[in-house]
Amino acid sequence: MTIAAGFRCLDGILVGADSRLESGDVKYDEDKTFIVPSKRSDFIVVVTGSGDFEAIQHCVYLLDGSFFKQCDGSLSSVAGEIRKFSDSKAYRKLVDSLEAHLKPDLLFGVRSANGEADLLHLFDNKLHRVREYIAVGAGHSTAMFFSKWLYRPDFDIEGFAPLAAQIFRAVKGTHVGCEGSTMLHRLCNGVNEDTRIVPC
Repeated sequence: MTIAAGFRCLDGILVGADSRLESGDVKYDEDKTFIVPSKRSDFIVVVTGSGDFEAIQHCVYLLDGSFFKQCDGSLSSVAGEIRKFSDSKAYRKLVDSLEAHLKPDLLFGVRSANGEADLLHLFDNKLHRVREYIAVGAGHSTAMFFSKWLYRPDFDIEGFAPLAAQIFRAVKGTHVGCEGSTMLHRLCNGVNEDTRIVPC
């Protein structure tokens, strides 16, 4: 199971997920956040989500290998490439082959080539811009409940990051399978580097 969430802050985006994976009786930790495209450095897209982990990895592989090549790095161009991906035969085949609870429910934290950050959500083939915050996966209702009380749009990333960590802790404390460390990425407006935070 997974809990993934994204938050729009005054100066950028926070997006992250827990790290627990299970295979039969074996539990282990693995980073469930991915950075694409690997061959470009002018913009960054952090991908995470819930659903079948191998399906999410395959989505990242498809995105990294076949999309963003003609992208000019603007927010609209990045969103356009994600829309093309969601309409592609490879993505449709993947999604259609999975049971409903295994379908990838994806979050995208984006920082454009000119330093603007955005938060997008893709489920099935519906892509939309997240206005404030979103949570997907097991425990998403708990995350949304705590976000309702802790989130304020005028918080900057530095101020809200500890509260985001508390939201993840609340979910991990009440939902079996949402465990391990939390990998949070902050995508600050105008800053060219991704900073990963690993809350306690």
